[in-house]
Amino acid sequence: MARYAIGVPVTCAQCGARLPRPLPGPGRLPVYCTPACRQKAYRARGGRASGTTGGQRARHAKRSAEDTP
Repeated sequence: MARYAIGVPVTCAQCGARLPRPLPGPGRLPVYCTPACRQKAYRARGGRASGTTGGQRARHAKRSAEDTP
């Protein structure tokens, strides 16, 4: 039984390239064509590579919480 169904994406969510056929068996269907595209999408969503470190974000969040009445 094929895991592709109507409405299942067949192109990479990041670059639009055609996705490779998924392996047979249970599991998630692929969303990205390569780990590089997965990383680019993560960064685009504001992941850790957004230019600040975790410590900087924590200090900013603490300052924002202290300023809010």
